[in-house]
Amino acid sequence: LAASGTLEIRGDVRLRDLNRELGWNLPENEAATLAGFVVARHRGIPPVGQELMLDGYGIRILERRGLRLDRLSVRPPEAPAG
Repeated sequence: LAASGTLEIRGDVRLRDLNRELGWNLPENEAATLAGFVVARHRGIPPVGQELMLDGYGIRILERRGLRLDRLSVRPPEAPAG
């Protein structure tokens, strides 16, 4: 976990597991995995280095193999103040 709250996550990690373990609120109805969510929302496979803002989560593509997103960095939405 970086100081900024950014996590490096494998693309095949299940959204349900991320939500449960990290207290996140990623939508689980569009895709099963983090990579699947990114591809579904982006409507394609983004190139390495691309930064996306999806449902308040800052997501950057770190590594891609062919049509598979292998590693992504994810910055969760800022926690509400107070």
